[in-house]
Amino acid sequence: MQKSTVWENLPSNLKKTKQRQMILSALQDSPRPLSAPEILEALHKKGETCWLSTIYRNLETMVKTGLVSKSVLIEKNQIYFDLVRVEHNHYAVCSQCHTFLPIEDCPMEPFIQALKKKNFHVNSHSLEVFGLCEACYRQSEENK
Repeated sequence: MQKSTVWENLPSNLKKTKQRQMILSALQDSPRPLSAPEILEALHKKGETCWLSTIYRNLETMVKTGLVSKSVLIEKNQIYFDLVRVEHNHYAVCSQCHTFLPIEDCPMEPFIQALKKKNFHVNSHSLEVFGLCEACYRQSEENK
């Protein structure tokens, strides 16, 4: 998805602002979901300025319009945001170093199809898997 496509396909009820464009750009450029502070850091690295409260406010608006998805990583007590793309994403998250590992296929599809057969229509879903990446697992084994 090209940057211009994301920007041009904003919902009609969402005003195009410089702050929203910067936030969308940061999310699109990232290979993984970002927290609001990480988005702020990405903007600062590009020489852009923005208040953290502005980022949070815009993210919540973009979540309500379906442009951005929101995930709460309970173990880290942190909220992450991801650009909603044509195909949704799921991640396995390392509980120690917080590395995000994309899950290629949606493991929820068979479950969603089973619900559909029972006349239940799923609008959205989220899946978070926690564990240790290989490096953190090896380190934890060495420390035993």
